[in-house]
Amino acid sequence: MFVTESANAKINLYLDVIGRLPGGYHRIRSVMQSVSLCDRVRLSVRPAAKTSVTLSCRGCFSVPAGGENLAYRAAELFCRETGLRLRVHISLTKRIPVAAGLAGGSSDAAAVLRGLNRATGTPLTAEALSALGATLGSDIPFCLTGGTQLCEGRGEVLRRLPAPPRFFAVLFTPPVPVSTAAAYAALDKAYGGFPSGEEHASSDAFLSALGRGELSSLTGNCFNLFEETVLPVCRQAAEALEVLRGYGALTARMSGSGPTVFAIFSGRFAAARAARALGSFARVVTPVCPRGHV
Repeated sequence: MFVTESANAKINLYLDVIGRLPGGYHRIRSVMQSVSLCDRVRLSVRPAAKTSVTLSCRGCFSVPAGGENLAYRAAELFCRETGLRLRVHISLTKRIPVAAGLAGGSSDAAAVLRGLNRATGTPLTAEALSALGATLGSDIPFCLTGGTQLCEGRGEVLRRLPAPPRFFAVLFTPPVPVSTAAAYAALDKAYGGFPSGEEHASSDAFLSALGRGELSSLTGNCFNLFEETVLPVCRQAAEALEVLRGYGALTARMSGSGPTVFAIFSGRFAAARAARALGSFARVVTPVCPRGHV
């Protein structure tokens, strides 16, 4: 049996770090938004005497094909959890930049979980699939259903939100690596480990604007705490933000812990003009509404 799934990238319209959790995790409050940039995940699924997983990838030579790949691990975990013995081949077509703050790997893993659940007659409920995904990565529960969601805890506690007004976003991913672990460590140093548990911006103001459907107010309340420590050491991302603001962006922010930055425009023409100014590492995307995958 063959199953094909889209694996959409996400951006963080709002992202704050407000505390620490057991196990070394950080407590976040974030509004994640799926966007139209996506990988394609094609699964070949057959019954087998013994479970085996293989993976091939087009579009990015640096993606690992074995146990270091979240999509590969997701397939193994699904078979182990359900007790199904399957021969699974995962064919990835990568369009989302790797390690870019866009949840590309998490979205690929979520697509594998959705596809395997669909191919085998949905042995796992949506809740069970989300809990299973959370054991692999904090962004996977969001990526399973996507859309617009408030993500709390370490990212796995979700609440569906109203979709934002239609907008066009420019994504720019500098060709430089940013370590998520190093970004968190820098924030820990800057904020003393977040002992107060307080917000550093107003999520209430952002959520209120989202509920009213006011794009100008919404963009005025976008936020990302990681910008404080990542942008000073990622010159290309900082410079791209200035370019985007110069082209009249309603807001220009970083996604996740970077290095991808994004800017929101109300019109496609303005977004395309800004993307052209940044060259081949920029692209125009739109928000993606919930699709009820699971």
